[in-house]
Amino acid sequence: IVQCSQANTQVRHAPFEWVREDLKEALHLKESDLSQRFLELYAVSGEGVRFSYSIESRSGAELPAGWFVASGDVKPAEDREEAKTLDPLEIEKELWLFREERIGEKEYSTTDRWTLLPHQREGALRYLERSRGERLDMTRQNLRSERIRKAILDQISQDGVPTFSPTGLESFDLCPLQFLFEKVLGLNEELFDLWFQDFALEGSVFHEAFRLFYRNIQKGAGFLCRKDKEKYLKLIPGVVKEALSLPALREKRPFFPVFKALEQELQEKITAFIEVELQEFEGWRIAALEQEGTYQEGEVALRGRIDRISESPGKEGFCLVDYKTGRVVGKKKLKAAVRGEDPQYPFYQIPSYVLLAESLGFPILRAAYYLVKDTTYRVVFGEGSNLSEEDLELSLERVKKALTDTTNKVKSGSFHSPAQDCRYCAFRSLCRRKYH
Repeated sequence: IVQCSQANTQVRHAPFEWVREDLKEALHLKESDLSQRFLELYAVSGEGVRFSYSIESRSGAELPAGWFVASGDVKPAEDREEAKTLDPLEIEKELWLFREERIGEKEYSTTDRWTLLPHQREGALRYLERSRGERLDMTRQNLRSERIRKAILDQISQDGVPTFSPTGLESFDLCPLQFLFEKVLGLNEELFDLWFQDFALEGSVFHEAFRLFYRNIQKGAGFLCRKDKEKYLKLIPGVVKEALSLPALREKRPFFPVFKALEQELQEKITAFIEVELQEFEGWRIAALEQEGTYQEGEVALRGRIDRISESPGKEGFCLVDYKTGRVVGKKKLKAAVRGEDPQYPFYQIPSYVLLAESLGFPILRAAYYLVKDTTYRVVFGEGSNLSEEDLELSLERVKKALTDTTNKVKSGSFHSPAQDCRYCAFRSLCRRKYH
């Protein structure tokens, strides 16, 4: 099985994954793990089946089909240093396509190899023919083609200026090669899940619901007042209905019970959201919702959209709010991230939004995450935070530096993949940084 590993081969039947565990047990909806059966069936093709894509197994990268090993074509590398630079996939392609083979008493030539069907063989040969040019390991080498580098730069530029979003900056910092695949080339992992578990889409639904709620407030007094709480609660059904009408959600067409579960969660979270907002932001005027902004640093620009900006009752300044449906790091890790001490958490989003807000004329007093699942605020900067004004200034300078550094790397064709945990990356079979 080309580019597959035993550890990553999962064949399971999980009926109605969105159902609560206690209900699953009551309804006898048990999950069935068929992975081992699948591997046993595949093993019929050879003795001791192994897989080409082993990532970093203790025994090293291994090849499939027992008869490759039995024929002597596959064996441990004689030189440990040489093994680090060999790509087993290249060896495997050669074995599948080109080598003459003797299995038992029968000889298989390059013209009648039974390992691939005719159309598979034709496709593989066509791919190999086009890939025989100069090999480039982008995890360690720069792109040398000036034409390609310019095309990439043009792709990320707007009005001739290299432009990055806050999430794009973080993506490049974590893995430049993943940034190239996702943000520039538009490659995405295609999932074939029967259950509804699209976290990005769920996040969009919650963002839209909060925007719709505050749009209604904006049309009225423009700020929240506790005496009007019952009036706010009456807005919930309409907000939920409109938020669930997002075109992206309609295209997904989740199962009806899943849709109803999301609808119920949305109602519960908005109800809790209203109470939290009354505690934290009563009297604060809505200054901007889903506000787009651009900040330019030299010959590079930062562009993004701020979820909400609210003005304090005394008009001393503004609070920037970023809605988060996922988790955020704790206070200790946040402090380390602000100082650039945690490579796994670049922390560019909130500082980027501060730069964007201030470029739009909103002096920021506070910046906070609203944690949707926990229905609470996590203040990052300002009153209630463990970070100082110096920490804020440091994080703003780090964003400015990241803009310049990222642009320079893109211009030089440097998309090197860092040494990090790649187990859950959708592009690991393209990158192959952690193959050995």
